[in-house]
Amino acid sequence: MILRGVAGRIEWCSTLAAAVDAYTVTRTREDPVFRLTATLAAVDAFRLAQRPLRFVAGRVVWPIERFDIINGSFTATLGDPDEDL
Repeated sequence: MILRGVAGRIEWCSTLAAAVDAYTVTRTREDPVFRLTATLAAVDAFRLAQRPLRFVAGRVVWPIERFDIINGSFTATLGDPDEDL
């Protein structure tokens, strides 16, 4: 499964922690974990450091289990979404 989009957000306590431009969520048979790769447009460093965080894309919400920001690229491991994909 590959899901691509052009707008999303990362939230903490229903407040914006980061605005997301382009993103890709992947999950394969070989690697059954949801993985997010994204470009961040705006970041609130304090809120992004809090827990729990969630990634919101349209009506689908994934809990963020862990993430890294390396050279401006945001990558994360996601939990199961709250909507059927």
